[in-house]
Amino acid sequence: KDSQDDFYKHRIFDAIRLELLPSSAIPPDWLRRYAPNIVGRTIVVVAAEISRMAGGLGRVVNYHTIEMMRLAGKDARFLWVEPYYKDFDETPDATSTKPEKVAEFDLDMRDIKVKAEVYKHIKKIPVPDGKGEIEYIEIENYLFKDAENYYVGKLYEYGPEIKGAARIDAFSEFFSKATVEFTNMMAQPDKEGKAGWDKPLISLHDGQCLPIAFWKRLLHSQDPEKYKMLEGVPVGGTTHTYKNRGIIYFDSPGQARSFLSDDLKIPSQYHWYWLRRIYNEKGEVKHIVDLTSPGIRTSHMPNAVARPH
Repeated sequence: KDSQDDFYKHRIFDAIRLELLPSSAIPPDWLRRYAPNIVGRTIVVVAAEISRMAGGLGRVVNYHTIEMMRLAGKDARFLWVEPYYKDFDETPDATSTKPEKVAEFDLDMRDIKVKAEVYKHIKKIPVPDGKGEIEYIEIENYLFKDAENYYVGKLYEYGPEIKGAARIDAFSEFFSKATVEFTNMMAQPDKEGKAGWDKPLISLHDGQCLPIAFWKRLLHSQDPEKYKMLEGVPVGGTTHTYKNRGIIYFDSPGQARSFLSDDLKIPSQYHWYWLRRIYNEKGEVKHIVDLTSPGIRTSHMPNAVARPH
């Protein structure tokens, strides 16, 4: 007896519609109807691989962003944040403008100061229209690196296996802190009182950047005045595979805790976010620091993609 509008207010039926029907069947005011709390927000999509595609993650994030933009229409703004790798193709073409520096700032990295640089360009995402033609959706793409090109090297190349490259935990710490710092900066009102990134919502994807959720919470708690623009900013954390988590092995829980305290400078009351125990094939216990865990455990909206995606 429900009208069609009432019928689709039931979440399960709307989910079936999104899954099975073409994009043309999605109402233009979908966001206002089904997710009104997202209207007017800036959705900051963050991953270690987006436009610089190599494996499955970049493609999944591309497709995910395209569909979110279709659902939102003009009712939300979308951005990409990813590392500025050494082998990033800077050549402007029909689908990309040349990256230009828009910000730089210092980060506290363990016992040193590191200068972070942020570049911006416009990326055009090719989207098949279902009729054999390609249309393009434009998105602002922000690229992060350190001035010395140490923490951000080449895609998925980490030390100590790769000589001269930062370890995955150092890369993750730099990228996480840079994202938190820049989001706080861009959420500040400008001279006219309007925020650059209005009411940001951070959408994190996979292990290297999932700790952003943790660092946002920790840095805000340590200096709420400096990071006041992050108060109330929701974070979604998605792990895309259950295998590639960013794991560091230790022989004892004491060694793992020392790493968190001495290297990452994380207070002891927060260690449990990072620590896990696993068992090898011989049944032996291995103590690990898992980069995915703090993101899943501190995100407001934790979720996962099935492994065979």
